[in-house]
Amino acid sequence: NTIDVVQSLDADGFTVGANIAVNENTSTIYWIAFAGAPSQDASGTYTMANGSYTGNGTTQSVSSIGFQPDLVIIKHVDQATDQYAVFRTSLMHGDRTHYFANAVANFTGGITSIDAGGFTLGSSATVNTSGDTYYWTAFGNAYNPETGTGAADFTVGAYTGNNADDRNILRLPFQPDLVTIKVDNGSSSVFRTSAMSGDLSSFFIANPEAANYIQTLNSNGFQVGNAAH
Repeated sequence: NTIDVVQSLDADGFTVGANIAVNENTSTIYWIAFAGAPSQDASGTYTMANGSYTGNGTTQSVSSIGFQPDLVIIKHVDQATDQYAVFRTSLMHGDRTHYFANAVANFTGGITSIDAGGFTLGSSATVNTSGDTYYWTAFGNAYNPETGTGAADFTVGAYTGNNADDRNILRLPFQPDLVTIKVDNGSSSVFRTSAMSGDLSSFFIANPEAANYIQTLNSNGFQVGNAAH
């Protein structure tokens, strides 16, 4: 991905920047445009379930929760060998699980898959130490930006960074009150709520609030800065 190419899709066309790939001086540029993307048709609210399980050290499934999750959060509770809280969303492919407050890359063997009625665990001690207790919370019916359907108050998404400042992530069917972002590398998760002022975001690790991460919460999405997270 790069910047200053197709800058925006407008009501009756589109806007291009100065990049020579789309706007070389005196060159003839040919374009094709397609319509027909699904309109936003969000309705209703998210589904939620929570519970606990005992680790078995190998693999196991948590099933029959009543829906297919879009977000699963797990926290270990053994006081002797505590573990970080972790999560996985329905848009994460392959065997990958992310930490909330541990600034390392995603890991395998955690929440290995999200299933029709629950989720499956691998053998990682973070989620499945034999004999230890783990608590989980699952959220479903997320608004799906690809189909334009789902809840009017909860969504999961993904975007590719381009290092552009003041970048707007759009097409949410509501104004968010909480946005959490985790990059697919060793940086920590960040979040912003509607109660935060200025250009500030918070971290799940013990860092002070900082600017240039999640800069604003907009009527149909949010704006990010060009911080590395």
